[in-house]
Parts: sequence; C-alpha cells; structure tokens
Amino acid sequence: MSKRILMLEDSEDDAMLLARQIKKSHPDWYCERVWEMDGYRRALEAGGWSVVLSDYKLPGFSGLAALWTARELAPDLPVIIVTGAVGPESEAALCHAGAAAIVEKGRLADLVRQIEILFG
Repeated sequence: MSKRILMLEDSEDDAMLLARQIKKSHPDWYCERVWEMDGYRRALEAGGWSVVLSDYKLPGFSGLAALWTARELAPDLPVIIVTGAVGPESEAALCHAGAAAIVEKGRLADLVRQIEILFG
C-alpha cells in the first residue's frame, strides 16, 4: 500500500539518503522534502500525509517544535524524529510530546522498520 511521507530535512544529501533507503524496500511510497517551517506548515495544512520524518536539528527551530506544529495542524499524523544524536532529556521531551519514534541517522534500516510498524 502506498504511503505519502513528508520529510522535514535541511540537508539535501540526508533527504536523498532517507528517500533512497525508503524506496529500496517500498518503491511505491512517495517522499517529499521541505526544509523550513513555512513550507512544513503549508504541507501539513494541505494534508494527505501518512507520516512525517523530521530532523531534530533544523535552522531556526528543533524537531520538538516540528512535533508541536504537527500536533497543532494534524493531530493524528505520526511524527518520527530522525537525528544524529539526541540526549536523554531531549529524547524524554520528544516522547512526552508524542513522537512516534526516534531513529538515529546512522540506522536508516530501522527507520523503514519503524514506518512499517506504524502501518502494520
């Protein structure tokens, strides 16, 4: 079944790696990248997404802010935080705010597995 994945990622290279990893096992899944808050808000308002993959460190805001924005505009949309590293306090805040999962960028195979788990 096809999924629409919204990627909030400021690095074009990282976004390409994420999309390539996803497409390897699910070629029918559609990925779209946004990299700043205005584009992210517009995409959320347009709707139709299956999941959000958000980088944790973004220019001018964090993955936590991205998560709060998703809760405001699309409360039922799962958000997976993709990060290089996150400390225990930040991880606890993300979990408390409702992150569906937190995946390290070095473990991209785990990312696809987390998306699969979300949708059975």
